[in-house]
Amino acid sequence: MENILIVRPDRVGDVIISSSSLAHVRKTFPEARIVFAAPAQMAPLYSDAPNFSFLPLESSLANAPFSGKDFRRAIALFRRCFSCENFSAAIFLHPSPPMQIAAWLEGIPRRIGFNQGLAGLSLTDGVAYSKHEGRKHEAEYAFDLLTLIGCVQPDALEPIVFLREADRVSLEKMIGQHFFSQSFFVVNPTAFSLEHRWRPERFAELVFRLVRPSGLLKGHAVAITGGHAGDPSVLALSETLLRQRVEFINLAGRTNLGELGHLLKKSRFLVTRNTGISHLAGAVGCPVADIFNRTEPIYGSARWRVLGETVEIVAHSEKRSFLETNPRYWRRALDSISVEEVESAVARLVSRIPKGGTA
Repeated sequence: MENILIVRPDRVGDVIISSSSLAHVRKTFPEARIVFAAPAQMAPLYSDAPNFSFLPLESSLANAPFSGKDFRRAIALFRRCFSCENFSAAIFLHPSPPMQIAAWLEGIPRRIGFNQGLAGLSLTDGVAYSKHEGRKHEAEYAFDLLTLIGCVQPDALEPIVFLREADRVSLEKMIGQHFFSQSFFVVNPTAFSLEHRWRPERFAELVFRLVRPSGLLKGHAVAITGGHAGDPSVLALSETLLRQRVEFINLAGRTNLGELGHLLKKSRFLVTRNTGISHLAGAVGCPVADIFNRTEPIYGSARWRVLGETVEIVAHSEKRSFLETNPRYWRRALDSISVEEVESAVARLVSRIPKGGTA
């Protein structure tokens, strides 16, 4: 194969997890041109990759509804993306009906993906979709497809990102040399859904217990991250830390993923609900206290744990009550996790990392 397209069109954590397969595709095809297609926001992590090219995608169209104007527009857009590349194979690590159909219309000879829905008919090699069973890690599901081109799953999988020096410089200018040179840790109180979050008041209590005069991390500063500055969890946490007179900087909505990667690389550790930033931290070697709100196979740590050695998982197995709504169940599962449990997880992390640095 001369030109191989690998597609992961969804969220930040999914893309970073899937990057763990790229080195093994390169090893299998040392002379091939490999193109990794992912949402445009991932460019700060992959545009400078030395062993493959990065193709930015309009992620809002990658999973456009199967009918209507947006679906037709998505197909036309992705056809233009593929038309001048002369790909010999396209591998879709997650289903994307418009992208799969665009690849079929452009005549890409091999189209490999999960055989899900009508769009599966556009594939030359369809594999049964079983991710919902959660029998293995999300990274391993990529090899259900890659084995079809002779790429064998290795014993260990590690995600990769390629941080740019320009992003380190811009981050240092943003937060100041004083903050960047001192000991700090990162807390991320946000997640994709408002219902899938540990409460901000618990994050605030955790931070205060860690940095108070008798705390484990006396004298440490704190960086808050999140998707945007107006996020309600970020605002609530910031207001509480101000009242507690804790030194912190609010970076929610201010960094791109490259700058965030440099922040995590410098941080002693991260505390977060399992989400995209968890996997970015793992990729740059930042220890993670990772809070899981659900333990069913489709959502649990067996499938979504951070691919890294210095990780502490905090989770409870809560049984869903009869007729209990999803939001109520998710909230109850997260509320069952106490501040003391997460503080203990942080203590275990700190015992495994050198003072003043990451693992």
